[in-house]
Amino acid sequence: NNFMPNVKEIIDLMGGRVNKKEEELINKAYEFAKKTHEGQKRLSGEPYFTHAFETAKILTHMNMDTQTIVAGFLHDVLEDTKTSKEQLKREFGSAVASIVEGVTKKIALKTTPEDRAENIRKVLLATIKDIRVILLKLADRLHNMRTLKFLPQEQQREIARETLEVYVPVAYKLGMYRVKSELEDLCLRFLEPGIYQELKARISMKKEEREREVKKVVAAVKRLIEDNNIPAAVAGRAKNFYGIYKKMLAKKIPFEDVRDLSAIRVITTSTENCYKALNAIHSKWTPILNRFDDYIANPKPNMYQSLHTEVLFEGKPVE
Repeated sequence: NNFMPNVKEIIDLMGGRVNKKEEELINKAYEFAKKTHEGQKRLSGEPYFTHAFETAKILTHMNMDTQTIVAGFLHDVLEDTKTSKEQLKREFGSAVASIVEGVTKKIALKTTPEDRAENIRKVLLATIKDIRVILLKLADRLHNMRTLKFLPQEQQREIARETLEVYVPVAYKLGMYRVKSELEDLCLRFLEPGIYQELKARISMKKEEREREVKKVVAAVKRLIEDNNIPAAVAGRAKNFYGIYKKMLAKKIPFEDVRDLSAIRVITTSTENCYKALNAIHSKWTPILNRFDDYIANPKPNMYQSLHTEVLFEGKPVE
């Protein structure tokens, strides 16, 4: 397995976002990381450098700036190679050096569930000087979770638990739903392998197909809302495995009873328009009995307010 990933892949992914100088810096970081990690292997047998590369690639997909992507290549050199912070500063500038240093700092996390909030706060505080540190930490963790199967089981569970308790909420707080969903599903795979495999088999409809369906519903709802002259933004998502699993737990129901595998959100300008939108939706699609919650009249404990309903769209329930 001596496949060496090519830096061109990253440059191409960045498209027109980089100038010549930035491209040179990325090339330099690629070569530097490749050289300093030479001979180091991951448990998968792959060269350690592949992890640095994949982390940089995730950051590229997140549309991060050049400095963060460069730091992605270099994020383990302080810890795992003879490189010093001074050397990084000299070669790549002080911003990159301090991002790498921020990621290298181990944050002592407490282990009891009660300390969850404290842990999340620690992670966020540790990076208050530069939010890019936390984005790099998330990318690093995401690639580690994607390759977790090579670790011994006890370690898999430990890392998955920490990910679920610290990194998932951090991604959620930063509004990074794609990262949050993938991390959650990967955690489920290692913490509840039986349930994960069963869900995977049951939800045979691929996420892409579900996302296509969601787009169809979103378009129909948009038209309806516009026809009723209600100012609103409409968005939708196909639920991830973990979301479905949580619903089964919370409602103590088997998979068969989780019918709403996609969720549409309508955000409008006033409470009055919320009820108007609801009315329009109920007039067009049959609402499902006992599947309506008015959190505007009865807010949740955290003051969350909205209307939840489920309707039949082409014979399928949509939330």
